[in-house]
Amino acid sequence: VTTGVPDAKSGNPLLIEDSPSTSAGAGRIIQICWAAYDIKKEIMIDECHYLVKPLKYSQLSEATIEKTRITNEQMEAKGMPLSEIMLKFNEALYLNYICTNASFCLVTANDQVLMNILPQDAQEAKVKLPNHFSTYFDITEEFRKTYKLSPSSGSLADYLGFLKLKPTEAQNSGEEENKNILRLIHRIVKDGHKFQHPKVLNSSHQLITENIDPTLRSGGQVLQSTKKWSSFIRSKSPEAFRNPTKKWYIRMRGLPFGSREAEV
Repeated sequence: VTTGVPDAKSGNPLLIEDSPSTSAGAGRIIQICWAAYDIKKEIMIDECHYLVKPLKYSQLSEATIEKTRITNEQMEAKGMPLSEIMLKFNEALYLNYICTNASFCLVTANDQVLMNILPQDAQEAKVKLPNHFSTYFDITEEFRKTYKLSPSSGSLADYLGFLKLKPTEAQNSGEEENKNILRLIHRIVKDGHKFQHPKVLNSSHQLITENIDPTLRSGGQVLQSTKKWSSFIRSKSPEAFRNPTKKWYIRMRGLPFGSREAEV
């Protein structure tokens, strides 16, 4: 996802600076790129990129044009509403994976894409995000886990430099980032990394589970803990998750059809 002015903390390359309704640290989406990577075959099998014309669009700022290399002429000629692009994305997932019962999971370059940026624009465009937008891997964390690096911030270019690879050049920054994420995925898979324990978001797009590194164990105990499920339940129940005998079960009825295990 390409948005618009540098935000070094979040890792998102760009923000549209002249959008008054944009909150700090997140900007209007102006481009969406995606690619499919087959982990078993270790090959890319699909790649798409679209320009997103924001609601109440007038023109891109000079700072955004400089950072993204996307011009107002390109936006006028090829820009599409977010709702149309999300429909294309969801249809591609349905035809290629969901209806064939194939497993898949999203991979992003940070948490902000699915926690803040996309939900904000989707709500304004009246687009409902399906459940597959609530489970994902962060390539930066997966990379650090693969090579046992400290949990410090770094750009995709930094990680490519660590591998002595040059960043991919493309027509604009969004396509470059998409290709660089693919290169990192390909490399860590080649080096034996397994994508396990994805992050999960609740219906408010807040993190429910942290991505635990299964190698960080001491005497069988996980050193990094996750948030307790009970912290997301508003009703008060004494010792809701203490079940020393494990003989009793609760069967729940009346839940929404789309409820996921994490929400239950």
